[in-house]
Amino acid sequence: DERCSIAELSEFVELALGEGAAGGRMADVVVLDNNVPLEDSRDKTKWERDIVYGGELARELRRRGFGGVIVIFSGISQSE
Repeated sequence: DERCSIAELSEFVELALGEGAAGGRMADVVVLDNNVPLEDSRDKTKWERDIVYGGELARELRRRGFGGVIVIFSGISQSE
């Protein structure tokens, strides 16, 4: 069970946008999990819960000007 911190999610968004410490070119494609569990449920500064949905990250990327392809996947099979 891999969990992310709020700081890691922020760094990911900045990297995809070509901003921050990594600086450079905006990504062409971003692949997101539909359910991203947060490392510490007490760290609810932005998301107000212990999970972030891929759709929320996608909206944040678009809001900040990301123009590339966004792929969101889920581990849940339709047949289950």
